Amino acid sequence: MAAPEPTVTTVDLRTDVPAGWTLAGLSGPKFDGVNYYRVPQADRSTLTFTLDAAQFVELEYQLYSPAQAVTAILRLGDQVIHQRTFAAGRFEPNERAGTFVPAGTHTVSWEYQCEGQPCTAPVSQYWTQVRTVALMPAQARQAVGLHTQRLLLDAPDTPLSITGTSTMRFEGSNFLRYINNPQVKLFWPKGKVLNASLYVHASQPFRVTTTIQGKVVDIQQGNALMGVSPPISLVGFPDANSLTMTVECLGVVSTYGCAYLQFPQVTLDTTAPVTVPVLGGAALAVVMGLTALWRLLAPVRA
Repeated sequence: MAAPEPTVTTVDLRTDVPAGWTLAGLSGPKFDGVNYYRVPQADRSTLTFTLDAAQFVELEYQLYSPAQAVTAILRLGDQVIHQRTFAAGRFEPNERAGTFVPAGTHTVSWEYQCEGQPCTAPVSQYWTQVRTVALMPAQARQAVGLHTQRLLLDAPDTPLSITGTSTMRFEGSNFLRYINNPQVKLFWPKGKVLNASLYVHASQPFRVTTTIQGKVVDIQQGNALMGVSPPISLVGFPDANSLTMTVECLGVVSTYGCAYLQFPQVTLDTTAPVTVPVLGGAALAVVMGLTALWRLLAPVRA
């Protein structure tokens, strides 16, 4: 039986705020002749809402200032979800940033900075929306065989972490992260790691170079019709707790920024290590057995 489709709900805050939600620190709706927007009233705005069940929550927005580059720091409670700088004088693509959120009341905040200081030029916030995705999220740790466990990055409370990508986004059926740095690094907790896997795709030719502890272990090329899933065995790297991928775009001047990443995971061997007392006991048993055998086989003296 196919898994049920997730329920996606979009709350558009450009012109209205739903009952039970509180938006503070932004003006009422304004219209520029094409789109609605709101104006930050201070260097911080907040949105408070309540969820009756755990969900994936994605926030979308766009900032514009005619004279200053504006940096937004987006937080859920005290946790920084993401940070992005919008260039001055032009409308850049919308930002979308998401995370798993438990049931309860939550406060999201946008902090606005211009070169690390409160902005002095006017700032406009466009396309402010919240998208909630009700789905049964995967478990971050999954048993996949005898003494074998799979760790997933795209799950609540994951022990994995990643740098060099955007936060998670939901694209209708799967999560993805856009690669926004020349190097992507995936980290895992210490343990006996067997392998790692992930999938990289782009709308143009690209190359993926995978490195572990400074050693290149795989180089592959892909394109719009063929993604790349590097075979990454970690058996030969018992002390490694990360891998690095360099993703190069081959169809544009920029060498990165064209691709996205999906399904990052790591497989662990969870067999308990043999401890020193156990080894000592086994060695003692062998010695005692040999002693008994020697006494049995020793010649009887008259």
